[in-house]
Amino acid sequence: MDFGLFLVGIGLTTGFALIALVFIIQEKRTGRKIYFLKEATIIGVFAGIANIMLAGPEFDIFNLGPILIPRVTLTFWTFVFGLFGLFFIGTRHENPDWKIVSAVVTVGIVSILSGYFGWIVADSANVAVIDFIWHAGFGLFAALVFGYGSKVYLDANRRLPEIRSLILSIALMIVTLAYLSGIILYDVPTLYGDNPLGGEGISTILDFIRISMMIAIAITLGSDFEYVYRLPINIYDIQVNTTTGMNLYHFGEMSKKRDPNLFAGALSAISSVVEEVSDSEAPLTRVVSEDRSIMVTTREEYGIVATAIVERSSLFLKRSLEMFADMFIEEFGAVLDSSSHSSNEFDASLLVYVAFPYLKM
Repeated sequence: MDFGLFLVGIGLTTGFALIALVFIIQEKRTGRKIYFLKEATIIGVFAGIANIMLAGPEFDIFNLGPILIPRVTLTFWTFVFGLFGLFFIGTRHENPDWKIVSAVVTVGIVSILSGYFGWIVADSANVAVIDFIWHAGFGLFAALVFGYGSKVYLDANRRLPEIRSLILSIALMIVTLAYLSGIILYDVPTLYGDNPLGGEGISTILDFIRISMMIAIAITLGSDFEYVYRLPINIYDIQVNTTTGMNLYHFGEMSKKRDPNLFAGALSAISSVVEEVSDSEAPLTRVVSEDRSIMVTTREEYGIVATAIVERSSLFLKRSLEMFADMFIEEFGAVLDSSSHSSNEFDASLLVYVAFPYLKM
């Protein structure tokens, strides 16, 4: 039995299970969706169990064998890291560059398929090449995901200096470099039949570095759970207007510079023009300039339009704005149904902080 692998597997399984439980409880308690991370931690539990099975045949409860177990383990990790990647993307983009995303996903898929193909042809003369594609492909996939995550939190720290963002950025970059180092120091020499650069223990050393950084990331997030929700995107203004162009509620600094009703009327006019010239009944969803985006979600049945003026649109912001519109209707539906109302009747600031928990204005 490899006692080190056993302890790592137990730690991963327990850690992911506890984090997943916290995410599930937090979602039910607050009503806030934790996109992709909850699913990643749930799959991470199975990855941890697979890691335990690597410790020795006595833990191989499914009789997979020493060749298949590592391939199953890396398959789970590929899905976990893929969900991490979706989380990183969701913080910055609503519609990312799908060519780049497809390329990264292809690397992950090729790695998984190569692993199982190598298991099938384990006695083939070319199995070393196939195993290199499998193992190095996984390392490249992980490096691409964590490298992008490092960039996301570095950007977050530039916009709003915060020690957590800096720690996460550095930790994610170290994980990225560890995976790239594994390809250069371990996978390439193994492909050519040589000893790994740095000795046989280099793989263990790199695993220790990666696990240490993962623990640092978990502690950083756990020290302030609200940080999970924050975005590296500037939010300038949030409003609720009627579809006829009257402002009902506004949140942010822009209302001090200009009349919110002027913005509400202009947005209503733009929406009408777009519908007229495009011969479409679909509501306006976005107005974009080089450094600003106006995100729009409409609830025609209640005659309201919720908007957010932001640095750029993202998936998480879109979901937050939709949640805010639904909460506004739930809170003020009776007033909206009345024949007359004014903006003085709508104080939705608490709803803003629930729907946009990462907000700092």
